[in-house]
Amino acid sequence: MLNKLRGSITIEMTYIFPIVLMIILILCTLSLYLSDIVSMRAFLQSYVLIEAEGNKTESELEKELKNKLKNYTYITEITSVDVEKENDKLKVNVSYNPSIKILDIKLKDKIEVTGYSENNREFILRSKVFMDVIKDMGGVNIWKWFIRRT
Repeated sequence: MLNKLRGSITIEMTYIFPIVLMIILILCTLSLYLSDIVSMRAFLQSYVLIEAEGNKTESELEKELKNKLKNYTYITEITSVDVEKENDKLKVNVSYNPSIKILDIKLKDKIEVTGYSENNREFILRSKVFMDVIKDMGGVNIWKWFIRRT
């Protein structure tokens, strides 16, 4: 009886271990993918706010962005960077493909960020004042009051 039980655990583990290992690898890959998205978006938002007031041309901005974005990604490949610059507005579209090789998943995604050279500081100041007022008035409760009034 004891000889039959010893081998059953080994056979069960040969089925369970690859599944557990695959789940762990998928979670690690997805965490790297989400890290890439967050870091690219944060970099783009700060870059657009700074460069909206700059004097660089669209082609210079595209080349610079493509080179700098490579430093912010682990598993994501930047496919294209499109920059539209008007007098007071800078719009950046970044297309990327995450290379998730575990399940041969092919995704295409895009980040779009727009910044305005005029009133950037005013916008940040107004949003900070707005958040402070909401915090002083009781946070979420003010939203409930506002929704009931409208």
